[in-house]
Amino acid sequence: MIVSHKHKFIFIKTYKTAGTSLEVLLSRSLGENDVSTPFGIEHPEHIVRNFKGVWQPTRELLHGNRSDRVSCIKDLIARRQFYNHIPARIVQYRLSKKVWKDYFKFCVERNPWDKTISLYYMQKANFTPEISLSEYIRQGHHCRNFQQYTDLNGRIIIDRVLKYESLNEELRDVLGMLGIPFSGSLEVRAKAHFRTERLGYMSELTKSEREIIAAAHADEISAHGY
Repeated sequence: MIVSHKHKFIFIKTYKTAGTSLEVLLSRSLGENDVSTPFGIEHPEHIVRNFKGVWQPTRELLHGNRSDRVSCIKDLIARRQFYNHIPARIVQYRLSKKVWKDYFKFCVERNPWDKTISLYYMQKANFTPEISLSEYIRQGHHCRNFQQYTDLNGRIIIDRVLKYESLNEELRDVLGMLGIPFSGSLEVRAKAHFRTERLGYMSELTKSEREIIAAAHADEISAHGY
């Protein structure tokens, strides 16, 4: 997750959407007062800065759900103002109203079927090497991002959701608007090694598996036309 006061943008990091690679790219253009949160295994080009601090928690405690309030108290104790994959609604609580209103806010979303397969391969490599894709889906594992960029009522609260499938073209538009250099493609693919074979979700999933994923991601599909 990034807050750039230099370029006046907020990047909300979603799951399995090249977020780590995009953070590495964006971190090259950040100012000293900007915010960049750490993530798991750090990349040498990723600059982590200013994610710790304290904030006025009133709005979060009054308007957040129970989970939000518990996390708020824990984060206050740890002085952890921002963190990897922090939802937009929490960022909104922890920034001033003016910064949230004035800065350009964006994230990336991805086809839910392809996104689920991508998460499966990462989980398989790191945690559960014995599980099959079919079993993974039957157990109810999904890669939902909708809550990352919506409020508690399911309303999108950021300015633009870029599509992973046309990411380079959309990044050219957004980064050009923000005045950030972009070569035309992400030069770093931080987590692409988990999935060595890319047959396409239509080949890797059965009809029933596609239907399970579609039901779990109905809001994302409706919002973005997948």
